[in-house]
Amino acid sequence: MNESQTISKQPPALKSMQYETLRELGIRHIQELAGKLWTDYNTHDPGITILEVLSYVLTDIGYRINYDIKDILAQKLAGSDDYDIKNFYTAREILPVCPVTFNDFREIMIDVEIIDERGAEPQFYGVKNAWINSSPDAELAIYVDKKNSELSLSDNLDVQGWERFYVKTLYDILLEFDKNTIYGDLNENTIEGDFILYEFPALTILQGLKIAVEITFPTWDDALDWANYDRVRHGVRDVSLKLLNVADNYGLTYAVADDKKIILSADVNSKPIPVLDNLMTQLNDFLYDPVEGLIVKYVEKINIIHQIVEEVKVSLHQNRNLCDDFFRVNA
Repeated sequence: MNESQTISKQPPALKSMQYETLRELGIRHIQELAGKLWTDYNTHDPGITILEVLSYVLTDIGYRINYDIKDILAQKLAGSDDYDIKNFYTAREILPVCPVTFNDFREIMIDVEIIDERGAEPQFYGVKNAWINSSPDAELAIYVDKKNSELSLSDNLDVQGWERFYVKTLYDILLEFDKNTIYGDLNENTIEGDFILYEFPALTILQGLKIAVEITFPTWDDALDWANYDRVRHGVRDVSLKLLNVADNYGLTYAVADDKKIILSADVNSKPIPVLDNLMTQLNDFLYDPVEGLIVKYVEKINIIHQIVEEVKVSLHQNRNLCDDFFRVNA
């Protein structure tokens, strides 16, 4: 017959495990420190409740530290002299998973990745590097009148006596985007391409003419309707052309019109070129055609950048610390 298990009525040998002793010592200490102010030591008193919780916690700690260090670190397997080392937690299990330092937040941003599966093979775009800095200002300034202890959000106040102040709880983000074989460096607001004149019946000797083109577009953070190609074209900052494979005795000069289209003209020292308007049309279609022009490639690049920035914002706000917020995102 198995011996019945009972709980001993004798107090534990160690005082650190004796609840009543700890409670009594706690009350005695309270009496010595605040006996003139605190006279109610009954169980209904909130302070006594806190003392009782602390006394219980101490008994639990006392019980734990009474174990042999081998038993604390690893459980002994039944019927064996071996210890189960699997009781140790892995770093993934025991370390915090939320970002703590600026470098943690930088790692979160660098891990952002956008996948484009429209082509034959998926393309990956993301953040190469990222930095966080305290923002020198905020969305709204607070105006302070120190003499009269007044605050205001209005910027139409008499400047005398009022000082502008920003709450310094915001951070600015600086991103460096990845490079890609399709769109080049995502940090640059330029697109390059080579225009080749395949067919030109009016002057077949010019067939094979090559013009290296570089267009400088607005940057990704410009306030622009990127779905409106006419607006994007009018926002172009510069167009650079370099003529290659030009037949002998023929030369071209170019100018950029107000609407950013290219105007070609024959060089004054070269032979005249017939139906030059046809060549200009082909070249401007190569630049700005809303289906196949370089402008389409740049707008696709901008859309990818916007996706990356939005994903960065989502990741940051999902992991931000209490009272912290992110203001500007620059690249």
